[in-house]
Amino acid sequence: MTWYEALQYCRSHYTDLAIVPNAAESGKILALNQSDAWIGLHRYPWSLWSDGSSATFLNWEPGEPNNHGGPVAPRCVKMSVTSGHFFDEECGLLYNFACQGNLKQRSTFKIKISSEADMTDPEVGRQILEQLHAKLAEVGVTGTNISWVLKDGQVFHKDQPTKT
Repeated sequence: MTWYEALQYCRSHYTDLAIVPNAAESGKILALNQSDAWIGLHRYPWSLWSDGSSATFLNWEPGEPNNHGGPVAPRCVKMSVTSGHFFDEECGLLYNFACQGNLKQRSTFKIKISSEADMTDPEVGRQILEQLHAKLAEVGVTGTNISWVLKDGQVFHKDQPTKT
């Protein structure tokens, strides 16, 4: 995938692209990958990871970053599987990638709601969300993100994850 596609995938299914804060974490990523991989470092001057944390461990290959195309061109970082060194690359190139965090658990449930209320009314949707979150919290389920689909296939409502 491109760096941006990898970022989207990692954020959807895990937490973020891999953060490499030290040599020990670099070794873990190397052990998991069979080829060069995108990591969460991007954009000149290379000071932040994609999750916003400071980049203090920068294991550049000698001669890197070369910022080919200048500091204006979008640049992202791949990690070499053979050396563990970082290389700046065009973000649109295709590489494997490493994600940070555990695989997010997803569940789908079908619920049929019969009501006289207008199910497309945003206020009705807000009330349903509150009730669903309250019922889930009663059984210890938190950190949920709820959406539902109408019979015609239209995604009607999405909410933000609950805080615990």
